[in-house]
Amino acid sequence: MLSAGGIIVPPDGYFTAVKSILDEEGILLIVDEVGYLPLAQEAAAALFQVISQRYLKGSVCLTTNLGVGSWGKIFNDDPTVAAAMLDRLLHRSVVFNINGESYRMRAHRARVENLRKGVNAATKA
Repeated sequence: MLSAGGIIVPPDGYFTAVKSILDEEGILLIVDEVGYLPLAQEAAAALFQVISQRYLKGSVCLTTNLGVGSWGKIFNDDPTVAAAMLDRLLHRSVVFNINGESYRMRAHRARVENLRKGVNAATKA
């Protein structure tokens, strides 16, 4: 089951739901962690089609840990598809470049530090 626009969508109705979301104005499409894993050729083509259909019709929020120079890796080392995708995404866009540790790593380091403090306090007692 997927949630699309606040509606639970059964797997067999997924593409119909995605199409209806793409056709709606005023709905933000969020694509999270692009490039975390390389996309199969079919998946890369599908993502390109989604972005192309959304182009100039609705807002897209996309997150990635890769700089634009590395986007060829996402699309099976195909710089043409990467360039076409970036052309559509970067036109009329605002790019936020966030540097530093992720909130997950900060939380992990804080837990480790608290454990160390607890162990040190116990050994001193």
